[in-house]
Amino acid sequence: MNQDLLVRLTAEWKPVPLYNIWRLIALSELDDAFELIYAQQVIDYVREHLFCEVGFSFTGKRDDIVPCYNAMILEALCKLGLADSEEVEVAVNWIRQYQFFAHGGMSEWDGRGILKYGGCLQATPCYIGVAKTVKALLVYQRTASKAAPWVAELIENGMAVIKQHQFCFRLTNGKPISKHIMETAFPASYVLSINELAEIAWLSGNSNDESTAKMKQYLLDIRDDAGMWGVMYQYKGDGYISFDGGKRQSPWITDRLNRFLFAEESLG
Repeated sequence: MNQDLLVRLTAEWKPVPLYNIWRLIALSELDDAFELIYAQQVIDYVREHLFCEVGFSFTGKRDDIVPCYNAMILEALCKLGLADSEEVEVAVNWIRQYQFFAHGGMSEWDGRGILKYGGCLQATPCYIGVAKTVKALLVYQRTASKAAPWVAELIENGMAVIKQHQFCFRLTNGKPISKHIMETAFPASYVLSINELAEIAWLSGNSNDESTAKMKQYLLDIRDDAGMWGVMYQYKGDGYISFDGGKRQSPWITDRLNRFLFAEESLG
């Protein structure tokens, strides 16, 4: 475990919702982090204060259960060894009951947060929420002791939309779907980064699918002469720590992009 990074992550703690979400996500990327006393403090806070009976909220209020944060929290908990916890199971079931992926769907979720924060589940659902939900389900599928068959169906439905968009691009004009989507960042935050989408391709066994060709070429074009990628975007939020800061070369990002770009076999 990177000791310098660990010191940065565990130097202080605040009983604040978003602060603990960003620390939870960061810790979930470190091997054996679950055993840290600091990690247990963060996990306990999230389970006690951000779980709202039917899913995870980024404020602790039921109204503020939205697809992207519910997904990011459950994914992080899965990586920390809690895929079989009651809270994660409930959060996955929230996705099953209320999340849809394709244009023209309709959700029965009555929380007001989906209307306040960019129209998460309007007729065309927020792409950030779609992608982060699919990624969370892929991680859950691999870490839970027994994932129900319908989890694979949800992943298939979400992947159909992602592949239709060639992972990053609008159907109408071929331009990037959202701000920062063509930038690298690590660990994950509210925004959707290109390395997250590359990880979705790898996790789903689609690294060599034709839908990834445009994304692959872009990534190869921005790679430096040493074959590495740097941090292009740093999220600004209390509690969020970019693992490699603003460095032009990031081992964390490079390892994950190489895994996607040079995958010889399907992981799915």
